[in-house]
Amino acid sequence: MSVFLNGDAVSALALTVPRIGPWHADVSLTPNGTQPSGKVTLSVFGVEYKGAVLRSGVTKALPFARIIGGAGGLGTVLPPKTYQGTDVKLPLSEILQGVKESLSPTSDTAALAKRLPFWVRVEGTAGESLASVLSLAGIPCWRVLRDGTVWVGSESWPASGLTDVTLLERDPHLGRYDFYAEKPAVFPGETWDGHRVSVVEHRFTADSLVTSVWVEPEGAAGETDRVKAGLEAFVRKFTAPMKYARRYECRVVAQNADLTLELAPDDPEIGTLSNIPIYYGLPGVTAKVPSGARCLLEFLGGSPDKPAVTGWRVGTTTELDFGAAAIAFGGGAADALVKGTTYRTAEDLLLTALVTALGTISAATSPSTSAAATTFGTAVTTFKAGSYLSAIGKTA
Repeated sequence: MSVFLNGDAVSALALTVPRIGPWHADVSLTPNGTQPSGKVTLSVFGVEYKGAVLRSGVTKALPFARIIGGAGGLGTVLPPKTYQGTDVKLPLSEILQGVKESLSPTSDTAALAKRLPFWVRVEGTAGESLASVLSLAGIPCWRVLRDGTVWVGSESWPASGLTDVTLLERDPHLGRYDFYAEKPAVFPGETWDGHRVSVVEHRFTADSLVTSVWVEPEGAAGETDRVKAGLEAFVRKFTAPMKYARRYECRVVAQNADLTLELAPDDPEIGTLSNIPIYYGLPGVTAKVPSGARCLLEFLGGSPDKPAVTGWRVGTTTELDFGAAAIAFGGGAADALVKGTTYRTAEDLLLTALVTALGTISAATSPSTSAAATTFGTAVTTFKAGSYLSAIGKTA
């Protein structure tokens, strides 16, 4: 057995199959080979991979091609779209269908059924959108399988069927094994020789095939593969300060006597926070809020020593203080300091009683008193119809 592309003999191959993302290959054909295009089938010592040609050409009289797993559509830019109250499968399927990719029927059904209360797909490539929606749903893995379909879910780490290999080199520091096998049927997401397989690479030249397997480090979280992990750590080193330029949703654990807050951010990387001040947006305003209220945390000026609450989601407030007066909300045993509805009801009763009393008096006295009572009653009716008192805070 050897390596073929659509039946044409391959003279050189570098095939990388990661645990996260699409597989890709660089191939060179023999001088008699046909320059490949479109959908192709790559056969590596009897193991087939379905992919698409990203680019091809001829160099030194040898046709060559860069191939990616699937239909080659994950780099296509999709327009924005908003989803609300749906499961993961709908936006995921629409992403893939929009670029002529296919969802693997072996994908994790429980993962596809996860609910998305809200998700905005911004304009970007299909691959970026796919990674975004899966990350939001807490689905750790996705990759393009050998048959060209996209698989998503959590790893089950089944045992690999590969047993008969000739070990060439082992690098414990990198977690890499180099070997030769007549049929190198080992794939990411499997367990081989007691290790979890992260990345597989096949290198073929002159009828010699060397397979390299990178295994997962002990205790790895499983959200990236071994090869990408180093690059991501390097990127995080330089992007860490950007975390202080974001806003974070938090839950109020408690409010202190000085009105600062004890917070539990939704993002576990932030950790719990104490004595956080509130910026209200108006001078002289303070608020009392109950435990469980939802707020927005940011770091002023992007500085890690200046955390502050600068916004709120819809929720309850027990009291607002405007400096000169406070307005309490929520009812309960204690009366609000300004209770507009109660005040207006009592005022209506008082004015109605005055009109009735004056009418009774006028009926027993002179006509001039009767006229004054009528004038007073008209004035009271006009007063009560006025809308200016509606500005007073009301409670149920």
